[in-house]
Amino acid sequence: MPLCFLTYRFCKEKLHEKNVSAQQDQACPHAWFPRAYEQRQWACGDSPPPCQRSCGISALTWPKRHRLLRRPDFTLCYDGGRRFLSRHFIVIARKREHGEVWRVGFAVSKKVGIAVVRNRVKRVLREFFRINQAQIPPAIDIVVIPRRSLNVSALGLALASSELLPVLETLRTVDESAEDAAGSGGFPSGFPVSTKE
Repeated sequence: MPLCFLTYRFCKEKLHEKNVSAQQDQACPHAWFPRAYEQRQWACGDSPPPCQRSCGISALTWPKRHRLLRRPDFTLCYDGGRRFLSRHFIVIARKREHGEVWRVGFAVSKKVGIAVVRNRVKRVLREFFRINQAQIPPAIDIVVIPRRSLNVSALGLALASSELLPVLETLRTVDESAEDAAGSGGFPSGFPVSTKE
């Protein structure tokens, strides 16, 4: 055997014998990783306690089914949706007959700014809709377009809430009146309905 291998093996055995006590060796089956899983609160096969699993966080996720992703969906909103205007945003909403899921999409053009600025606008809008998803009526497609007059440095969750919450309230009242009119045979004339999917 080479001398370096023997030296390494001798040093390894000496260090191992000197630093590991017999009690610790019996307590831990993995001699190389003593107490490797000491921070874990439950065993490998167990799930976390119920208080850590259901804290209401799952209700505030933004799953893919709530996103408008395809160009034809955006085009349907542009062509057949109703426009709601605020100072810094244009919101286009289109009621769908089929499906129970609401969907939201953002159309942030290059006129708003460079890619970093556009991504910031989308992040703030996404966070607003994620937090206020209980306010959104079902079976509706929403497209939000920021205007060129939007000052991105002043854009925050407070500004988005102050401008978009009244629009969501209007959408809810229009949706409730649409449900009342649906019982009598149709939707109200102010809210277009698309049967295309």
